[in-house]
Amino acid sequence: FTQELPIWHLFNDIALIELDRNAILNEYVIPACLPSKNAEYKSFTAVGWGKTEKGISSPHLLKVELDLFTGDQCTTSVPVEENLEMGLKERTQICAGSRQHGFDTCNGDSGGPLYVPHTTYPCMLQVAAITSFGYVQCGTAGIPSINTKVNLYLDWIENVVWNVSPL
Repeated sequence: FTQELPIWHLFNDIALIELDRNAILNEYVIPACLPSKNAEYKSFTAVGWGKTEKGISSPHLLKVELDLFTGDQCTTSVPVEENLEMGLKERTQICAGSRQHGFDTCNGDSGGPLYVPHTTYPCMLQVAAITSFGYVQCGTAGIPSINTKVNLYLDWIENVVWNVSPL
């Protein structure tokens, strides 16, 4: 069964999942921090089990270093209006990809994090964005993917997780 999703699903592409039991923390499972409300980044690390540039899924968690594409760089690199009828929403979305290498997020990576080192505690990570969707073939140098900024949703996250009403 395939259902056509409305175009608005590409905007505000973020969700919270509640685990049915406590996570067991170890060297492979660590908490991730939320970013500050005014956080801005120039590069990210993305992780996922999605397809590689060869079109095959990986049985291992992969990571890739991605660069920020500004809104203008993004809209000149990809056909934004073809997929986002309201255009790129720079307030809540960012474009990230590789300018010189054929590395990218791909099918199966959606919902995964784009993270950065914590500014105060370098051993911790901050989730800067969530992988949303991409264009053309994955792993095309100079063609970024669209990601959802996390810092614009902090009030909503805190309200859901800790039942804290925004000020």
